Amino acid sequence: MTTNPDEWVYGDFAPDPNSRDLVGLKARWILDQLPAITAPAVLDYGAGEGKHLQLVLKVRPQARLVGVDIRAVHRPVDFEFHQVLSNEPLPFVPDTFDVVVSCDVLEHVESIERSLDEIHRVLRSGGSFIGFVPVEGGAGPHALFRLLNPNIYRDTKDHNRAYTSRELLQWFSSRFRIVELAYSYHFIGAALDATFFASFKVPGIGRRMENFWRGQENVFYRGSAVETRPSLVGRLVQLANRVAYYESSLLRNCSLGASGLHFHVMKR
Repeated sequence: MTTNPDEWVYGDFAPDPNSRDLVGLKARWILDQLPAITAPAVLDYGAGEGKHLQLVLKVRPQARLVGVDIRAVHRPVDFEFHQVLSNEPLPFVPDTFDVVVSCDVLEHVESIERSLDEIHRVLRSGGSFIGFVPVEGGAGPHALFRLLNPNIYRDTKDHNRAYTSRELLQWFSSRFRIVELAYSYHFIGAALDATFFASFKVPGIGRRMENFWRGQENVFYRGSAVETRPSLVGRLVQLANRVAYYESSLLRNCSLGASGLHFHVMKR
């Protein structure tokens, strides 16, 4: 990578659950799956700057909001934040939270088994674990680019693992009760995602593509970008996301060809 992951800013504003893009699709999943508790204790596992906690706050203003991440936040936050090492237990006693949310995080962890065990431990009985995880293992566009460079998405996305849906469902079902699942990033969405991040390695344009994604212009992660006119790259990324959004909405119940899994599981 040409940039330092410690400097990446993931979400300094609440995503719009009504936006017709993949970020909006993930946000709406969280809101749709939230349990009907007036003042839940909510943990964001891999909180970044807290965009999903801000999302929860809009519909559960009395919620207790807590975030953990292996990297420090880049601005003052209005929720309880804990920076933790990747291999250390969460700093909470068992049965602390009603809800744990986690989007685009489990593919980064060193041990998904350890992460799921810790999430299970801090959830209360009947508590919900809600989120999204890429399923880029097995056949598909991501596998094609990995034939050219096995570490391409570790380098460009900081993804430590490429899971399959079957693997994830085995890990989930061994610890939780499955409540509801949905799928996204199908044929078009997967191809666009795989190609976009692989382009970071292309001489000449790679640095420009990565700087767009990590920089202030990224409308999907940076609130400041919303008020500015996007560049040509930004408009193309928005268009691609719109196409992938409609494909994922149409095929949300179809696991075939999907590279994304939305999940809601519950502690027994």
